[in-house]
Amino acid sequence: MTDGATPGGPVPGSVPPVVPAGGAGAGACAACGRPIREGAAFCGFCGHPVGAPPPPAPRPRESFSALHRRVSREWEEVSFVIKFYVALLAIQIVTAVVIKAGADEFTAYLVADALLAVVTGAAAAMHWTEVRALLARPAVRPPLFALVLVAAFPLYGLIHAFVSGLQAAFHVEASRSLDAFEGRGFGWAVFVLCINAAVFEETAFRGVIFGILRRRVRIAETLMITSVAFAILHLSVFALVSHTLLGLYLGWLRHRSGGLLLPMLAHFLHNGLVLAGERWGTG
Repeated sequence: MTDGATPGGPVPGSVPPVVPAGGAGAGACAACGRPIREGAAFCGFCGHPVGAPPPPAPRPRESFSALHRRVSREWEEVSFVIKFYVALLAIQIVTAVVIKAGADEFTAYLVADALLAVVTGAAAAMHWTEVRALLARPAVRPPLFALVLVAAFPLYGLIHAFVSGLQAAFHVEASRSLDAFEGRGFGWAVFVLCINAAVFEETAFRGVIFGILRRRVRIAETLMITSVAFAILHLSVFALVSHTLLGLYLGWLRHRSGGLLLPMLAHFLHNGLVLAGERWGTG
């Protein structure tokens, strides 16, 4: 034995080992790595409890270039939604102006539907992976499918009563969707206002726009934004509230089912009941 060291004792001039509360061998703090005093229950430097697991590692700071790429990518999608919606709104506004100027309503509706199909088809093609997945989920639970069939009637009655009440209160003559198809056959009205509207409007709002917004904001915000935008597209002050509610219902179906079949079916049934009401006496 040299330098006066005793068996089992510390070497002169060395740092005594750190011991935990109640015993030896505590080592360093699991959080900050500083030595822990003998008998301490908490780290004297950071307050971390002795014996507790280390805290999760802090998230690394995002570099400026990574932040710029992420913001640019997010803005690119938001910008796409804005441009897509402006294109849809422009189709509706131009159609309304052309009809007001005296153009044939039937022809104007056909041209507007064709433009709607082209614009929506182009947007869907640019996001085809997501849209295809939505269209490839036709299987739905029977209770939800039954709800769509049953809810179509009270929903139509509620919206019809609301819009009719507003029109009567403000002494506005109710417009009829079937007037544009006078002499053309009821089938044309069903094709344009029920089938086409259900397929392309749902692909646009509950498909492309809903999907992009859902990746950026919460579901409640996604539902509200798409529903209000859907209502505005119909260019009717009286239908603004009612079609916002309709849009919320269609968006909820999209969210619950995970696909576009049920929103398309519900949209088709609602528009079909509107046409049936106009033709057989309630519209």
